[in-house]
Amino acid sequence: FHGFRYVHLVEYPFEEVDLNCFRAVVVHSDMKRTGQFRCGNEKINQLYHNIIWGQKSNYLDIPTDCPQRDERLGWTGDAQIFCRTAAINFDVEKFFRKWMRDLAIEQGPDGSIRGTVPDSMPDHPTRISAAWGDVACVVPWELYMAYGNKAMLREQFPTMVRWVEYMHATGEEEFLWLTGQHYGDWLAMDAGEDSYVGATSCDFIASAFFAYSTELLVRAGEVLGKDMTKYRELYQKIRARILEYFFEEDGTPKEKLPLTEVRPAYRLHKPPIDQVRSCMTQTTLVLMLHFRLCPEKDRERYGNMLVQMIRENGNLMSTGFVGTPYLPHALTATGHADVAYELLMEERAPSWLYSVNHGATTMWEHWNSLKEDGTFWSTDMNSFNHYAYGTVYDWIFGAALGIKPTSPAYREIEIAPHPNKCLGWAEGSVESRSGKIRSHWYYKGDVVYYEFDIPEGVTARVTLPSGFTACLGGGSYRFAE
Repeated sequence: FHGFRYVHLVEYPFEEVDLNCFRAVVVHSDMKRTGQFRCGNEKINQLYHNIIWGQKSNYLDIPTDCPQRDERLGWTGDAQIFCRTAAINFDVEKFFRKWMRDLAIEQGPDGSIRGTVPDSMPDHPTRISAAWGDVACVVPWELYMAYGNKAMLREQFPTMVRWVEYMHATGEEEFLWLTGQHYGDWLAMDAGEDSYVGATSCDFIASAFFAYSTELLVRAGEVLGKDMTKYRELYQKIRARILEYFFEEDGTPKEKLPLTEVRPAYRLHKPPIDQVRSCMTQTTLVLMLHFRLCPEKDRERYGNMLVQMIRENGNLMSTGFVGTPYLPHALTATGHADVAYELLMEERAPSWLYSVNHGATTMWEHWNSLKEDGTFWSTDMNSFNHYAYGTVYDWIFGAALGIKPTSPAYREIEIAPHPNKCLGWAEGSVESRSGKIRSHWYYKGDVVYYEFDIPEGVTARVTLPSGFTACLGGGSYRFAE
C-alpha cells in the first residue's frame, strides 16, 4: 500500500488520457465510524475532514505514523496522544486490542517499550523515549474509558506495571527520569524551526510522564480491585520531586536546569539535550496543568502564565507533539477557553488552519511542512499525512461541544459546552457503547440555544456557561441562555 494525493503520469499510449483507466483503492482496517461533527465554519470542517482521513489512511493493521514514505511504522508516541480522538471518530477497540498485544510481546525484559511496535529500528539512538513508551499506560486507560472493557484493562495491566517499574529503575534519581535520549516535545518550534526536539527540558517531560503513567496505573489497579498503595505513594513522591527539582521555591519554572549528563540530541549535529533546554516553556505549563502536577493553589497562576507566554509569542502556540494535544484543554480548564478558540482559528504557522489554507487534505507532520514561499520545511523528514496534530478534535468534542465521559463507556457523562461565534454553530455526536450522545449549539442574536440527546441509561451532568447545572437522564433536552 502507498498513501498519495497526486499521480504523476509519465507515459501514456494515447494522446487523450482516459481517467477511467485509473482506480485508487482506499485501504484501512475495518472500523465502524462512530463520531460526527459539523459547524458553521468551513475551514474547521475541512480540518475535521483532514483528521478523519489522516486516521483512516494510517490505521491499517497497526497505527502507522504515515502511509506514504519509507516508514509506515507503528510509532508509539503518535498512537498514544491520538488514541482518545481515534476512539471518538471510529470504533477502534479490536484494532487497539490487537496492537496492544503486539506491544506486550515487544516489551523488553526490563519493562522498556520501544519507539515503534513492532520494533523496526533496533539500532536507533532513541529507541526508548518518554511519551512514546508511555503508550503502555495511556492507551489501555483511554480504551477502558471509551469502551468499558475491564478484561482488556486486566490483560494489559502487567505491561503497565513493567513500564512504570522501568522508569522507576532508570538512573540514579529514584523519583525522576533524568537519563537516556528522548524525542522531547517533538517538532515544537520554540527551539528554532530547524530543531527536532523543541525547547522544553527532556528531563522534565520524562519525569512528568513518569508521574502521569504512574497515576494511570493506580487508576487501572483500583478498577481491577488491586492494592495500589505502593504506586499511590510512588506517584506522590514523583510529583513532589518534580516541583522541587524543576521549579523555583515560588513555583516559577526554572530557566536553566542542572545537567545530569551531556547526551547527544536526536540529530548528532544538534546541541546536546538539556544543555540548551529549559522548563520556561508553554509545554511545561501545559503538562503541569493537564497532568494536575501543580498544587491547586497555583493552577490559576499557571493558566495566566501560559496565556502570557502565548501573547509574548505573537499570540501563537509553540508546542510540539507532547504539548499540543493538551494545550487547549489546559487553557479551558483554567478559564481561558477564549484563548483556546483563538489558537484554533489562527491561520499563521504554527496553527491547525495553516495547513488547511495551503490545501491540505490530511494532517501534516510539521506545522510548516510547506512554507509560505512554497519550499519544504525539510526534504529529509517531512510528511503530509501524519495524524498526531489531529488531537485537536479531542478538544473540539470535549470542550467546544462539551461531551466528556466521567465513567467507562460513557455511562456517566459531563456535557459542558463552550460556544463561540467563530464557529457560528456546532453539532457533533458519538455512537458510544451506551448509545448515541449528541450536542448541538447555535446562536440567534446574542442568545445561545442548546440541544442535547442523551441515551436511556446514561446520566449526564449538564453545565452551561451561565453557571446553570442539571443532572439529566435519557432523553432530548433544549436550553437557551
